[in-house]
Amino acid sequence: MLLFVSKDMSFSPERKAVLFEMLSGPEKAKEDFIYLYEWFYENSFSVIEPKLERTLPKVATDLKKEIEASGIKFLKTLIKNIDYTSYEELERTVICP
Repeated sequence: MLLFVSKDMSFSPERKAVLFEMLSGPEKAKEDFIYLYEWFYENSFSVIEPKLERTLPKVATDLKKEIEASGIKFLKTLIKNIDYTSYEELERTVICP
């Protein structure tokens, strides 16, 4: 694994150092991730959670009606309109700066 990270991954040296640290201390990495998720929930997600709980059932119902009415045509339209290029750009930005 270490050889793969050091030779085959196109990460910056700083990112590789962070990855090595995570691999050498998985229990600490787990605790850090749990802390990060709890912090995110308390400081960000909990603010929008009530709105999402109200909105999501309506969105799900609307999507179900649209799929039942238009069938495969609607699903193909959804897939066609996904901007895959921006996702790839974002992925490159986040993973390999």
